[in-house]
Amino acid sequence: RVGAEAILCFSLSAGATGDALAEVGEAEGSPAALSLLLERDVPEALAAAMQSNGSSLRLLGQAQLAGESPEELLARFEPGEPLSLRMAAEVWPEVPLVQRSSYIGLTLRLRGREVEGAKREEALLELRRRFPRPDGSLPELDDQLAAEVSSGLTAAALRDLVEERLKREAGERSKKEA
Repeated sequence: RVGAEAILCFSLSAGATGDALAEVGEAEGSPAALSLLLERDVPEALAAAMQSNGSSLRLLGQAQLAGESPEELLARFEPGEPLSLRMAAEVWPEVPLVQRSSYIGLTLRLRGREVEGAKREEALLELRRRFPRPDGSLPELDDQLAAEVSSGLTAAALRDLVEERLKREAGERSKKEA
């Protein structure tokens, strides 16, 4: 599940809501007590509720109120009374383990990378420019040129090497683009 959202329902005890009001003081009132509860007690209560349910969910980011606004929550908040909350949070995706037997014997077909003719011709021209004839003209791609590039190399093997290099470069470019 990628981008899954979990709705989590739990309650804070009457003691916790009363303690929050006592901690911030009567003068500050319910808004400050609720703010303290949301900041301090809710994350702990949320984790405890998930653990007690045996949930394997792992939250991604921070849970937010679900189905009501902070103003609505404040309107129903009574210090010293239990407070039920409903929160939503994105969760890490769960990836099922695949049994080896389910993929043994599968055959994959990968498309070969095609090299554009223009790129091939450009690479061969570049190679010919590196090894000009004594009169300055460009040599043909033949066994003589191949031998100049590397002793014992044939024109066919040289073409194959150029083709391999172009395919490798095309693969590297596609990896960078992905």
